[in-house]
Amino acid sequence: MVDLGTPLGAAKVLDGSAVTDAEATLGGYSVIQAEDLNAAVALMEGHPHFMSGEGATIQIHETLDIPGM
Repeated sequence: MVDLGTPLGAAKVLDGSAVTDAEATLGGYSVIQAEDLNAAVALMEGHPHFMSGEGATIQIHETLDIPGM
């Protein structure tokens, strides 16, 4: 675990010229470190979040390098 993270609240969408309300589809985030995406999936097996009720899910997103940085 690199960063325990925090719950997330309201969301906004920016398109360069306007700002609108957005449906908040993520409940929170944490940052983990793993060798690859499959290793990250393995780290989440048995996570306590799955005990929070039927339909509980975890999305895992791989970070990518920013081109030119």
